[in-house]
Amino acid sequence: MTRAEYEAVLAAFAPDLAVADAAPIAVTTRAGTAPVLPGAHLTKADGSVQDVAVDWDAVDAAQYARPGTFTVAGVAQDDSRAPVTAHVTVTAPLQLTASVRCLAGKATVVVTAANLGSTTVDIALSSGFGAKTLTAIAPGAAASAAFTTRQAAVAAGTVTAAAGGAVLDTAYPATDCG
Repeated sequence: MTRAEYEAVLAAFAPDLAVADAAPIAVTTRAGTAPVLPGAHLTKADGSVQDVAVDWDAVDAAQYARPGTFTVAGVAQDDSRAPVTAHVTVTAPLQLTASVRCLAGKATVVVTAANLGSTTVDIALSSGFGAKTLTAIAPGAAASAAFTTRQAAVAAGTVTAAAGGAVLDTAYPATDCG
């Protein structure tokens, strides 16, 4: 028996159990922080509504390590056993910008990292021109670092920042200082 067939039987013989609709579930979490998944709000075939607990599938830490989105499946823990899904949006606890400046005819990659989180963090930066750590960046604060390239021109590239289990990339443009 398929789920649709089962729901049709429930709707005909037990409309107080059959799920006509599950309200969308949207959750936001910061990168590196496991999402807190809520229960579900179900509308039954008889028109009644019910808030129920959900048994959610396990979430791999890799899914919330970087900003982006993913979906988690679960099963409503009422007599309907209806399948539900949660759409999780992962935001970065950091804001990262990178640019290239010309100093004495040489390109310098300048990175600014802002801590959008609620705790003080160390931010590890890496690029094709080395690695640096910005230490003890307070919530709401920002700090900058410069990567000297010793080159008159650089191709477009990426700088990576890691803090508190979160990883964020940002691009910088190609620049010719010659």
